[in-house]
Amino acid sequence: TITAANLAVAMARRGSTVILADFDLRRPSVAPLFKIHPESPGLVQALRDGAPFDTILRPVPLSDDPFEARRAGGNGARAARGGAGSLYVVPAGGAIRNLLSHSPGVSDLIQQFRTRADVVIIDTPPALATPDMAQLSRLVDVILVVVRHGRESRRSLGALYRQSQSWQRPISGVVVTDS
Repeated sequence: TITAANLAVAMARRGSTVILADFDLRRPSVAPLFKIHPESPGLVQALRDGAPFDTILRPVPLSDDPFEARRAGGNGARAARGGAGSLYVVPAGGAIRNLLSHSPGVSDLIQQFRTRADVVIIDTPPALATPDMAQLSRLVDVILVVVRHGRESRRSLGALYRQSQSWQRPISGVVVTDS
């Protein structure tokens, strides 16, 4: 999640309109990172209840320090520097299992994201923890795997590789964190 958030902030600061969507419905963590109220409508409400798209999209002000709001307890309200893009967050909207794999609206929602943003970043649960990656892989252009150094065994990385063979898109890159 931290890697996805940093990538979203960096791309927005470079002038892109970016949507960061929290698709980790088991343990949502994007909203707290950006100080968005935990009961704010999000992905769950859009997919399960048909909440309008504009009600789940949260603008995030850009500042010199993307996590300034978290430390200061505010909302990072310093104005974005000239020429900066825009960052919007779609919170998970709650924790619920199996919603993605049983929801036909996922494809339509991602298509709406694409019409509103230059870049859409989807923060997902760990790929080995859920079958949702197979469905999501056919709806995205790029798959970036984030792995914590020293936390994953060769065996689990091998299992991830075997699982990724069934995805519609190949893994485009790997980010190793905590090294």
